[in-house]
Amino acid sequence: MRRFILIAALVGFFIGALANCRTGLEEQTANGNAFAQKTDNTPPRSNENKSNKLYPAYLDFPIDLVLDGEKLNPIVVSMDAFRKDRDIPENKKNIKKYNLELRQDKDSFIVLMLVKRDSNKLYVGGETEDGVDVTFFVSKKDGSVQRTFHK
Repeated sequence: MRRFILIAALVGFFIGALANCRTGLEEQTANGNAFAQKTDNTPPRSNENKSNKLYPAYLDFPIDLVLDGEKLNPIVVSMDAFRKDRDIPENKKNIKKYNLELRQDKDSFIVLMLVKRDSNKLYVGGETEDGVDVTFFVSKKDGSVQRTFHK
């Protein structure tokens, strides 16, 4: 009989302890202190961020650009082809000196890599001292790459 009372007391103790733990977790979640994921897709206010070590402050920075992976892939493939292209001089491969445009038709992604130009100078053709205008066509079917220069 004593054994039954002892087991019942232990079971009651554990159930009570678990209930208190659950209540404590709910309180911590409400205060932003628990390992909980927000469900409303809105970032917390900045004063909440300072007290919540789990929320990195950089998530409050404004978003500059969001790229879908399907559209990022042809850019990455084109960048790789650009870096490996032996017809483009090494001193003209500084990507910071280019603007990239992404277009598409039914068969291809079209990545235009256009050299930034000084508006005070007159340029003829698709090459400057900083780079070479080039367009890459990335097949949607098989991922093959073709390129053309602008002369």
